[in-house]
Amino acid sequence: CRHGFFHIVNNDYTHWEMYAIGGSADPTIISQGNRFLAPNTRFDKE
Repeated sequence: CRHGFFHIVNNDYTHWEMYAIGGSADPTIISQGNRFLAPNTRFDKE
């Protein structure tokens, strides 16, 4: 997400590498009803 307002709703994040949801350039992010399953690799859980 870059610049602006983002509303992220009802997503299933089961496979990500570094960030499931991230932003740059000062966005506003509202995250509701999302499910996050962390990967098994230690370095991806930061």
